[in-house]
Amino acid sequence: MMSKVATKAKNNIYYQARLHAAETNSLYRNRMKAALELNIDRNRIENIELGKINPYQEEVVKMAEFYNAPELLNHFCCSCPIGCKQFKKIGSYDIFKNSFGLISSLRSSNKIQQELIDILADGIIDEDEEIILEKLVNEMQDILNNIQAFILANQKRKE
Repeated sequence: MMSKVATKAKNNIYYQARLHAAETNSLYRNRMKAALELNIDRNRIENIELGKINPYQEEVVKMAEFYNAPELLNHFCCSCPIGCKQFKKIGSYDIFKNSFGLISSLRSSNKIQQELIDILADGIIDEDEEIILEKLVNEMQDILNNIQAFILANQKRKE
């Protein structure tokens, strides 16, 4: 039997991940057992799940591993002032949807490669090339985001 749903925490990603993990591992049905398994204080888990405090990165790594919830890593990194500049929040963990996004973005990789060669061949980046280079960097960031989304979707699929 599942513990009652904590209404104040129901929209919290860490709470949702623990409940989802509890479907296959009864240790995660309540915070006390989860706390023992994770070696994190029960009150701390409660405060994280209620959104009163932010977890430490080590705690997120543990929860992601124990709950089989790689999306927690993405969520944490996208919430960090540094990580949000490097990572895009993954909107879907559907491997099929993400594969189409990845394939679509990879179609431009040959064009990016050729334009990079054209820009960098003479060892000088002029003003016009600077504008093109910035556009290419944005396209490469899109490819990277699609790769990350696909990898996370694949990890989630294996649960």
